[in-house]
Amino acid sequence: MAAPLSARWCGRILVLVTMALSLVAPASAQSQTTRITEVTSPGGIKAWLVHDTTLPLIAMEFAFLGGAAQDPAD
Repeated sequence: MAAPLSARWCGRILVLVTMALSLVAPASAQSQTTRITEVTSPGGIKAWLVHDTTLPLIAMEFAFLGGAAQDPAD
């Protein structure tokens, strides 16, 4: 009877360790700060440089004035 009891305890310990690690990982990710820096090119174009280390990826978004916003005033 000792073998099934020890196997049961090993399973319980494994579950507890897994739960503890799953709770610690999100807490460490939330403690990281996101750095936002406003940069200006020599031509006067302003942009925000966002440094976020939570995921290893590169994302870019662009927005331009166009259409009626570029028409001359009457």
